[in-house]
Amino acid sequence: MNKLPKHLNKANVSSGIIGGVTGGLLVGVLLLVVTPFVLQPEPGETANTASGMPIITNYQCPMGETKQVFINGVEDNYSPQNTEPARMHSRLASLAGFFKVDAESRNYDETGSDKYLVDYFEIPSDITGGLFITKVKLPANNNDEMYIGDYLSNKIEGLQAHKHTHWQLFNNPENNTIWKKDGDLYSAQLSAMIFNSNTGDNEREYANLLDYIQSGEKQQIVDVLIGDDIVVDFTAMIVCQPPRVNRGVTLAEHSGFEGKLDGISFLSCFKDASQSRCDAIRGDTDCRQLRPLACFNDLNLPMPDIIQEDRYLSKHWVGGQVEFSEDVRGDTFQTIAEANEYCASQFGQTWRVLSLHESGHHASIAFTKTRKPEVRVWVDSKDENYPHTTCWAR
Repeated sequence: MNKLPKHLNKANVSSGIIGGVTGGLLVGVLLLVVTPFVLQPEPGETANTASGMPIITNYQCPMGETKQVFINGVEDNYSPQNTEPARMHSRLASLAGFFKVDAESRNYDETGSDKYLVDYFEIPSDITGGLFITKVKLPANNNDEMYIGDYLSNKIEGLQAHKHTHWQLFNNPENNTIWKKDGDLYSAQLSAMIFNSNTGDNEREYANLLDYIQSGEKQQIVDVLIGDDIVVDFTAMIVCQPPRVNRGVTLAEHSGFEGKLDGISFLSCFKDASQSRCDAIRGDTDCRQLRPLACFNDLNLPMPDIIQEDRYLSKHWVGGQVEFSEDVRGDTFQTIAEANEYCASQFGQTWRVLSLHESGHHASIAFTKTRKPEVRVWVDSKDENYPHTTCWAR
């Protein structure tokens, strides 16, 4: 059936089976941010046993970020053996008279007509991206729908004044650019779930579901409503969080060559026994710490004989000069451009920050006037695969 539910009664809130976090609730959201879509089975399509767990397990966050998984219900291929309650968030009690969620509400794996599953996720707002996934069984000739967003901001008048909604027909899921279908499984990137206005005079406050989640102070409530003749096995959200502490990557002088490389600096990731190894993925030093900034002048100079004669040393030669600033906090610089400008102001117009990969490895050998033994120094990283390696943005 293709109809909106008509009233909202107080739901029985059970703990259910959910991976999540606890904390304060965001209140006072003014605009509706929901994502409805209509699901249509392919002709002759029947429910299959495709599993969502491999998708959840194999989902990768950017290097240095933490992956969190939130699951409502249990993926058990619609088994009615155990009760898996869906829960309406208590803040929706103010919308009494709008959604069918009491006698006509359904739990996970529950069959029947004209019933709505209402549940929610509590998601940290400091995420960079993620995926929503659900497994649903569709009856023949079904045109049911699912909403994802913030129901507290619904405008009740007329039941259609959803200021910010995304509505996607699933008549041909394989050609849909937002939702990916694999048998009973439907998944979409949070950033792809765009919120659209139903009327031309409404401005969009949130671009998509990710934007809405990020608008929360610490956490954001994401409501899910699926109805009305559809059976739901589980719903899940996978999200990625950046590091809690901003860190930058550093190098240190190679202690084994002290006194042997006169006028030459050998900066390395882990060849100083007095220093911890660098972290080229998450950064190794709190950006609030004071460290010298390694500045580099690329002069395309030939290798000194002592370097050329050593196969190990020669692969780290970078053909220039490196010098070190006074101690400076890594978070002094908002961008690499600011850090480069600082080097230029200290040593000359052609100077910039030394890169972690200057030689193609995690070490650099260059001429210098002053070595910095037993001191870690700030360096840059140009590798886009590791967005959390430096204290500054690109």
